[in-house]
Amino acid sequence: MQAYLPQVAGLPGGEGHAGWLVSSSRGLLNLWEASPSGGRGEAALMCMHSQGTDFTTVCMDGERPTRMLLGASMDRSGNEWVSAHSLEVETLLAPKGRCPMPHSAASKVQGQNCLAVASLHSFGGPLAETVVASYGGALVCWSIGNAGKPAASNSSTPGGAAPKAIWKAHDALITALHKSSFGLSLFSGAADGKVHMFNMREKPSRPNLELSQQGRITGISQVNDSQLLTTAGDGRLMVWDLRNASAGPVKFAVPDARPIVRMAVSPFADCAAVATTGGLYTVDLLDSACSVAAIAPGAPRTPYTALLWNSATSEVVVAGGQGGPGTISVYKARLGY
Repeated sequence: MQAYLPQVAGLPGGEGHAGWLVSSSRGLLNLWEASPSGGRGEAALMCMHSQGTDFTTVCMDGERPTRMLLGASMDRSGNEWVSAHSLEVETLLAPKGRCPMPHSAASKVQGQNCLAVASLHSFGGPLAETVVASYGGALVCWSIGNAGKPAASNSSTPGGAAPKAIWKAHDALITALHKSSFGLSLFSGAADGKVHMFNMREKPSRPNLELSQQGRITGISQVNDSQLLTTAGDGRLMVWDLRNASAGPVKFAVPDARPIVRMAVSPFADCAAVATTGGLYTVDLLDSACSVAAIAPGAPRTPYTALLWNSATSEVVVAGGQGGPGTISVYKARLGY
């Protein structure tokens, strides 16, 4: 799993730098510096620092104002947590605490239940220094604090502390979360193809909006104040108008008719990178037909496990895929013209 940070306070930035990437593997976090040359003449990524952990992390969200790196994590005993690591330069990636998932959460399913995490700090007010994580079909909020003063809810015992809030959000395992940048809305998607929107101005109890695809929801992104993208196991990227979502998607793309496993929107929201079980593509979001172009030819050697954009270089960074297990690859995305 990966998280991209355009800047980290105290680390080099500006001209000559293209941001920082944090990758996770079993028992390890790695910090990579991105090259502005995009690999032309020098390595696209250079590993600068590593930190051992007690977890395997499947989702990460970096929050610059609180200087926290948050993760949906599982320890070696199979217990699930929201893990917190420092983004302060003096203690970079050092553990700052963990919040235990409540074992009695609604709709817990067999296997791993904590698959997605998102910081709600930017919503402000009572949601400042708060994180939300999925657990089965429930959403769980914790006070997480900041790197200088982690919250008291951090606990060493699973189920040993009470979350700030918990509510049943889906009847199936939640597989995707997205925090809106255009209002106080939180989107969640589940294994049964349902996408729900919750208004975080008030204590959530039921969704304010429901959308549906076929198959497991694998990506959600609000690209402007009225448009939402979703991807799923049915192989389609759908574009919805939130003002009239009941009318169905306004357009969609089918990259290769195979299940979509990852999706990420470009820095300018003009296209999306999509990873399927058969390849890696871009979808032109400004085109009424959502034209598709291949980024990496050929079927992946291993499943794609992470996909994101470098906002400084507009490059696509992926884990797995054509590079094989344990690899990170950087591509220059191209549209179909």
